[in-house]
Amino acid sequence: MLAIENYDVQAVRRETRREMRQEVRQEIQQEIEQERTETERRLKVALKALFDKGSTIGEVASIMNIAEEDITKLLPELALA
Repeated sequence: MLAIENYDVQAVRRETRREMRQEVRQEIQQEIEQERTETERRLKVALKALFDKGSTIGEVASIMNIAEEDITKLLPELALA
């Protein structure tokens, strides 16, 4: 004869929904990270362009509304860009 196991349909549905939510969260997190990376790249390009035109750190900080210390931290990366 066939053995019939207890099968909890509701539990399977809950687990499936949980897994789907987790996948969506991961996708959203990846999109956020990609947007952040692209925003950082654009900021560095803009900062480098201002420095290439002869702007000082103080002028760039004022224009971009960023603390001079934060711009100073990015200088090594801007030199490589």
